[in-house]
Amino acid sequence: MTASSRPLASHALAQGSRIIGTGHHRPEKVMTNHDLEQLVETSDEWIRQRTGIESRHIAADGEGVPEMATAAAR
Repeated sequence: MTASSRPLASHALAQGSRIIGTGHHRPEKVMTNHDLEQLVETSDEWIRQRTGIESRHIAADGEGVPEMATAAAR
């Protein structure tokens, strides 16, 4: 198998790269399906049946990808 035909992950590991950790961050603000019902014409039941989603975390104003990535790295 040549270097160009190996999967990218294998090639990266062969070069000495490795994952040494992971992180996660969820914004504090939570929007439930009931909250969403007040904004758009939908229902908790409709959303749950089709997606299984009960709530979602929403980034605050000024909380962008860099801020969330920094929080995840802590």
